[in-house]
This record gives sequence, structure tokens and C-alpha cells, in this order.
Amino acid sequence: ASHSAAPLPNVQLTPSFRKQCPVSRVPAFVDQDLVLTQGASILRHLASAATHVPSHWYPEKNARRRVAIDDRLDWAIGVLAPAISSLVRSASLTGKDEQASDALSSFLRCLEKLDRILSTAQFYLAGAEVTIADALVACYVDQGLGAVASVDLRRYRNVVEWRQRVKAKIETPVVGVPGQ
Repeated sequence: ASHSAAPLPNVQLTPSFRKQCPVSRVPAFVDQDLVLTQGASILRHLASAATHVPSHWYPEKNARRRVAIDDRLDWAIGVLAPAISSLVRSASLTGKDEQASDALSSFLRCLEKLDRILSTAQFYLAGAEVTIADALVACYVDQGLGAVASVDLRRYRNVVEWRQRVKAKIETPVVGVPGQ
């Protein structure tokens, strides 16, 4: 089956979307009777179910490597995503300088941790090849960087280099998009 993805403004508010996905959340992915509403679950499913996706994204036959990928995904979901959520929320608050400062500090601690992880990794978060963990974490980091006016990324050299490598891999088509 072919899959395509295109962002639709406020699609989660439409009755047809709510019928397929009662939780009314994006991202959402529907594959017959399977409804997924978490980015990591969607990536795991696509990497596992699509036969033409290279196995390095989420290797089916290498449990040890999958656990390493899942560990990075869990960190992203449990630590990085909440820090970014606080950062995005605080960016919209006026007169809440202390809350904004705490949110920024939390995000910068995540960047420091990510930089340390990458200093001992072999190029990517879970080894020598790009994985779904790299894709998800790179999106989260970009979202966080977009929420703040300025972060001196020179302090996070490993993050900068890793983001360049990940973006190069993601910009290369992995899955055929219908009509292209």
C-alpha cells in the first residue's frame, strides 16, 4: 500500500478525522483499523511495515540495536519533548520571565546531554547509521530552536554536525511518494 503525508491545517478538528481518530490528535496515522497518534509509534510502524524502507532505520532482526534506538526515542519523548513543550508555551507568555528562563535552561540541558551522547556515538544516536530516533530527535531539536530567539550552537558542536548529517539523510527520499 502507498502512503503519503501532507499537513492539513486543523484537520484534527474535522468530523471525518474525529471519526477515524477519536482522540483528535496530530500526528495521526491510520493503517486500516490501526490508529497511531504518537510520532515514535508512527515511525516504528512505518519502518517495520514498509518492505522498501532500509533496515538501518529500525532493524527488525537486531534486537540489541532496536533497544538502543528505543532508548533514544524514550529519552526524546520523556525528557526532550516536555522541555520543548515548556519552551514553546513560555515563548507565548508575556511577563513570565522566570518561567521562560526555566524552560530555556531545561532545553539547554537537553542540548548538553545530546551533545554528550553524540560525543561517544559513532555518528548517529544509536550507532553508525541513521535511525528513526535521529529523525524524531532532530525534529524536536529544530522545534526547540525555532521557539527561542538565539541559542549559541557553537557550544554544541556535536549536535550541529549530527543535525547536518541527519538532514542530509532525511532529505534523501526514503519512501516513494505517489505522483513523484
